[in-house]
Amino acid sequence: MKNNWKKWSLIAVFWLVLWEVLALIVGNTLLLPGPMDTVRALAALLVDGTFYMDALATIGRCLAAMVLALIAGTLLSICAYKWHWVRDVLSLPVSLFKTIPIMAVAIYMILLMSAGSVPVLVCWIMCFPIVYTNLLAGLDSMDVKLLEMAKIYKIEGSKLVRWVYMPSLYPHFRSAMSLVAGMSWKAIVTAEVLSIPQLSLGYELMNAKYYLTTDRLFAYVVVLILISVVFERLIKKLVALLGPHAYEYSKVAKGAGAAGQMADVASESAAVEMTGINKSFGEKVVLKDFNMTLEPGKVTAIMGASGSGKTTIARIIAGLETPDSGTVRVTGPTASYLFQEDRLLPWLNVYDNLAIVNPDDSRIASTLKAVGLSTELYKLPGELSGGMSYRVAMARAFLYDAGLLIADEPFRGLDSKTRSDVIKNLWLSGTKDKTVLLITHSQEDAELANKIIKL
Repeated sequence: MKNNWKKWSLIAVFWLVLWEVLALIVGNTLLLPGPMDTVRALAALLVDGTFYMDALATIGRCLAAMVLALIAGTLLSICAYKWHWVRDVLSLPVSLFKTIPIMAVAIYMILLMSAGSVPVLVCWIMCFPIVYTNLLAGLDSMDVKLLEMAKIYKIEGSKLVRWVYMPSLYPHFRSAMSLVAGMSWKAIVTAEVLSIPQLSLGYELMNAKYYLTTDRLFAYVVVLILISVVFERLIKKLVALLGPHAYEYSKVAKGAGAAGQMADVASESAAVEMTGINKSFGEKVVLKDFNMTLEPGKVTAIMGASGSGKTTIARIIAGLETPDSGTVRVTGPTASYLFQEDRLLPWLNVYDNLAIVNPDDSRIASTLKAVGLSTELYKLPGELSGGMSYRVAMARAFLYDAGLLIADEPFRGLDSKTRSDVIKNLWLSGTKDKTVLLITHSQEDAELANKIIKL
């Protein structure tokens, strides 16, 4: 840090000295005022009350344009994500806004609007496409696996927006605001120079030009640079505060916008009947005239080679895939799904990844103890090993009150001792009187089932 400070100080001194030398060579402050001439002009500005009013007016216009661009960009990107015709309709104006020169917009708008409104509109036109395209790209790249997990565990409405969509979109939001913070200031001042609203730094720049007070012009340039740097850094710091970060305790169960108590969910066993199921992916036929019944309160294992359709069956039962033909009847309460991947929300700690499906402290504690993770309560998933993350996902699947449990290779990657402990402390009690679909390659795992189906 000290070395960087020294380096940049030396660079600044070099350019100041070069500036002073050039000013002495020119010998005319009207053409090139020196550093001290600029400092004296700057000091005069700082004791002038009008200067602060001008600065606040320019900053206010910039903030107004950014807020309007953020609101419009967010709302319209959501609409474009949901309805493709909105995306098509907006494609032309968004492309136009990206390429249209600032001066052309400002000159035309001067004919239609007040001088003070022109910079806000010009800045909005520059910033809106950035916000819109970044957020739309973020929505388009949403992790489908997390959305499927949210669907299974009924993370809906405001919970879905707050805990899944917003953190997923944060990198795109941060990128947009970083670009907007730099561009907005330049767009505002440029438009002010053209429209000349009386309360503005752009107006004062034009006055300095008209009256040939070059030292005052340089002073305003210094002010604009300093405000721009501070403005960008403040915006970036504010955006950084909104981003995901490590934390202890809970955001979900006890904080603002808490998940609240689980809705009353029946815990009786579910019944599943699949009749005449056909499913193809392209030209590959995965299931053909498939029939299966899961008996309530029993564990049914499905075994078969990779690609035989085991996971497809599970996804159809869970409502994540639609069969090409055939009928699926699921009677009874909702399903819980232990995916092959952990599908944890990376911005929530272990506790909150569990509390978001069931905020019962005692059950969270006992379930984590059963999978050997009692001491990892407040760690983020990124701080855990792959095996530990998967055991958290296993705990989540058993915590969710459901009469049907779908477990896709539930013991993969577990060493023999951990597997034995999990079966003893969690599986046997957690599957009691519950309808379970166990997908496995392992004969040893299949022996936990009451019935085995081989594909």
